[in-house]
Amino acid sequence: MELLKKAGIFAVLFAVVLFWGTRDGGVCAGDYKDLNAIVAFTGTQFEITNNTPYGWRNVELTVNKKYILRINFMKAKETYTVGAMQFTKKDGSRFNPFTHAPLTFQIVCDFAGGRGFYACRWK
Repeated sequence: MELLKKAGIFAVLFAVVLFWGTRDGGVCAGDYKDLNAIVAFTGTQFEITNNTPYGWRNVELTVNKKYILRINFMKAKETYTVGAMQFTKKDGSRFNPFTHAPLTFQIVCDFAGGRGFYACRWK
């Protein structure tokens, strides 16, 4: 029962974070917990900036809740450029920026202080 309650609270917080995401010239930014990032989409690539003073480990990036890219480490205060077609679904199909628009972006990672989360959405 306690696990269901925590899952419900997490779901509400996730929805709030998605709701507060912004779209401004292809850039969305936001904070959740200790994770601070900026994600921009150029049309074919994602530019992900780690705005925190610490590195992220075991990074999982997700586009549109189904296309995933895993990265071992992202340094603090650095921007990473990632081709959109590097994101894949579980069945191996790739995110195609020419046929699909990125609507949501999520980051989950580990860092020295625990686990971090970031989410944004484009309109």
